[in-house]
Amino acid sequence: MYDVHPPDQEFSALHFIRLAQQAIDDIHKRGKLPIVVGGTGFYLRALTTSIDTIVVPPNPILRKTLYAKSREALGRQLQHVDRQRWGAMNDSDRKNPRRLIRAIEVAMSEPHIPSMRTSYDVFWVGLTASLAVLKGRIARRVSGRFDKAATEVRDGLPPILGADPLLSFLRGESTKEEALKEWAQAEYQYAKRQMTWFCKEKAIHWFDAQNTDYQKEVEVLVRGWYT
Repeated sequence: MYDVHPPDQEFSALHFIRLAQQAIDDIHKRGKLPIVVGGTGFYLRALTTSIDTIVVPPNPILRKTLYAKSREALGRQLQHVDRQRWGAMNDSDRKNPRRLIRAIEVAMSEPHIPSMRTSYDVFWVGLTASLAVLKGRIARRVSGRFDKAATEVRDGLPPILGADPLLSFLRGESTKEEALKEWAQAEYQYAKRQMTWFCKEKAIHWFDAQNTDYQKEVEVLVRGWYT
């Protein structure tokens, strides 16, 4: 699932699930084990569990109206249209205008929109490493991607990690070293947020990627589950 969608067009969890299911079905037909590597925790949760709200399409007209409102006004509107959904939100959600807008959008959607159900038997494997090792690997990866990415980035793309530093470098507003540092830092912060998300998932079997035998340990555990 590389290069499956134009970067300047919307891509949601629903798009991801439909494409991922096609890939998984194809792998199953060939008698192989699908291994999903990621990534965005919400997308993986949506693929392996049932999240009804992902089938609610964006409402651009409603969003345009909501974007003009303050966070406080969005909170009051959500309480008015769906007090139960407001009550289920944590403090972070209530302070996030984007999440409030999506909650209002879902609450005001047509009630007959069907839910999407998945029924995969899933074995979760998570890899950990010290922050210093993680930071070094990210810096090397970003450095290796920089020159090619600089030929592909352009104005008008969605908020892709690395796009802003690359554009700043191409405009002559920063040096390559500065752009590399800013991009690597953004990737590192994103990786830490990913780890925070995945650490809340109780079903994950964790392995230390700095352990020289970790691949064998993973293989033994997965083989026992798979067979």
